[in-house]
Amino acid sequence: MSAVDGGARRARQVLVFDADDTLWENNVIFERVIEEFLTWLDHPELGRDGVRALLDEIEAANAAVHGYGSKVFLRSLGECVRRVRRREADEGELARIAGWARAFEADEVG
Repeated sequence: MSAVDGGARRARQVLVFDADDTLWENNVIFERVIEEFLTWLDHPELGRDGVRALLDEIEAANAAVHGYGSKVFLRSLGECVRRVRRREADEGELARIAGWARAFEADEVG
């Protein structure tokens, strides 16, 4: 043991991940939808960071039960609307979420 490391051995850490091309491309769409969602929801008390934290929590719970993908993600958006608004999403809100679903199919977020 050397004086440089203070006499303690440090465990070596290795990060391994699978960089699937479709994952990278789809992540851009997810992030664009999230940005639009946060702007659209515009919650005065929670703000963008609070809504994003809530959405992340909902997504993690849904992914554990339902897996990953755009359908589960869109389900998470609907649940986030319900929890933030403290009511079920109305027809207009559901239509907006459905629009994002079409954006995933066509890769057109806007």
